[in-house]
Amino acid sequence: MCGVFRLGRLIRYVPAAVVHGFTVGMGLIIMVAEIPRALGLHSPDQHHLFDIVSHLNDYVAHTKLAAVSLAATSIALMIGLGHVAPRLPALLFAVVVPSAAARALDLDVELLSVLPHGLPHPSLPSWPTGHVLELFGDAVAVFAIASLETLLSSRAVDKMTPPARPDHDQELVGQGLGNLAVALVGGIVVSGVIFRTSLNVSAGARTRRAAIIHALVVLLVVVYLAPIVRGVPVAVLAGVLLGFGYRMVSTAPLRSLWRVSPVDGSVMLFTAVTIVGLDLAAGVQYGIAATLAVAAIGLGRPSTDVQEDASEEGVRHYSVAGPLTFLAAEQLERLRSSVEQTEPGTSVVISMGGVTSIDASGAECIADLVASVHARGGKIALVSLRQAPRAAMLAADPDLEACIANQLADADKIIGRNNVAHTSRLMLGVRSFHHELRRRFEPLLHELGGGQSPHTLFITCADIRINPNLFTGTDPGELFIIRNIGNLVPRHGDASLIAESAGIEYAVGVLGAKEIVVCGHSGCGAVGALLGGKVPEHLTHVADWKQHADSLFGGHGHKGANDEASRANAVRQLEHLKQYPIFRQASPGARSACTRGSTTWVTAR
Repeated sequence: MCGVFRLGRLIRYVPAAVVHGFTVGMGLIIMVAEIPRALGLHSPDQHHLFDIVSHLNDYVAHTKLAAVSLAATSIALMIGLGHVAPRLPALLFAVVVPSAAARALDLDVELLSVLPHGLPHPSLPSWPTGHVLELFGDAVAVFAIASLETLLSSRAVDKMTPPARPDHDQELVGQGLGNLAVALVGGIVVSGVIFRTSLNVSAGARTRRAAIIHALVVLLVVVYLAPIVRGVPVAVLAGVLLGFGYRMVSTAPLRSLWRVSPVDGSVMLFTAVTIVGLDLAAGVQYGIAATLAVAAIGLGRPSTDVQEDASEEGVRHYSVAGPLTFLAAEQLERLRSSVEQTEPGTSVVISMGGVTSIDASGAECIADLVASVHARGGKIALVSLRQAPRAAMLAADPDLEACIANQLADADKIIGRNNVAHTSRLMLGVRSFHHELRRRFEPLLHELGGGQSPHTLFITCADIRINPNLFTGTDPGELFIIRNIGNLVPRHGDASLIAESAGIEYAVGVLGAKEIVVCGHSGCGAVGALLGGKVPEHLTHVADWKQHADSLFGGHGHKGANDEASRANAVRQLEHLKQYPIFRQASPGARSACTRGSTTWVTAR
């Protein structure tokens, strides 16, 4: 039923540390459980770790040298052949060779002996007559443990065969069908077990056919080969399982997890020890609980960052980044304390572009901070708030609208500053970059220091509203940008715009740009001037530009329609690009036109 309702996917939420801990724990259990058999001793009635250790302490003096020799031979063959001759069936040799030696030497060791002579006849199980509720509770517990072991075994084996993408729901369906069949022959509950499956994988199995072949071989052995298999010494099988357990208790996953996170490595060890010391269900539960506790502690550690960016005469600048929640109370209190230490009347500008979210506690702290600044005779501006944090703050206190600015230029108006030295704004931006963005871009900028390889030459207007990296979502190093008034492309050989011509040849011929974009925009002042707008007489260079640009402009046929003229102009500039030999060599001349909101570009590839 769980498989039909696709509950098997829940195993994906079990942390990798717990899965590795499960594998190691089960490997340790196998090894400890098989030690008595490898020593030629009878196993204790209880198979708990402490019972086995106590049993060994009592009976180790009765160890049989012949059993130890067979077990050691089996282990050596299993591990040694795997390294020396991996193509040979090491498991088969590990069973056949010491078994044949024991028979030839007539060693006094315990044999497997007990095997069924055939399959029981199927029959419907009888319905219990009493204690139904207790039986139901036990059935649910057995179902939960069996399903958990099946899913954990499946996921653990997934890591042994990385290309495989198993269907965990199918595993549960198979387990359910198997248990229905087992109930008809009076068997016990079955589940997917990592022991046999991992043995299968280590023997070279890679597909689901291996499980079917495995089942058929077991059936043939029970029906036809039972007399031969009964003669296999128990110590030989114990040696095989010890060798297999040794493989499972690999330190490679622990080293890998520890390199990534010592905490995850500790969770893996904790899970393995708990499985060995208690049981499977308890170990997995405690392992998941430990992982959740670690995650909760990590989430509870606020990533909010508060920095004082600059201090000018009468103005203090701060930047805040991260979530402003109740968990950031300490950081917000430090901000408030720093603000209250300023001289009365000092204004405050807080850059909040990095604030990802805000809750009621954070909004209340900001509102209190605003009130505190006003009470001290100063003014405050909150700059670059994203939409969601802004809505949350206004919901908490609508009066904060008067303090919110979209950019620092608006912040100057809010705090009443005029004739600002804009160099200080640039320096503030540099400090903000070092505080907020340098760590993110440092590896990229270091890489670009060794050379540049932009994928696109982007030719666009010098209009301040156009920011190619912003609206294309590109990082430094991706675009080679040429900007001029009107996004004009000179004809090949035109000496009046030699810098643009050189930039085109350099981007395509030297840097290897594979795509060229000519981008125009709506409301373009250059297009308006070329469509008949007047140029003030004292702007002589602008008048010279207009005279020359008239011959390059491609939107003369759209008088009074600025946007259509901008589109036509972008297409015309692409025609100019086709005149460049470097362009014809790099591309046969494909072209596409694209409109995105208020921008239009044409692309050459």
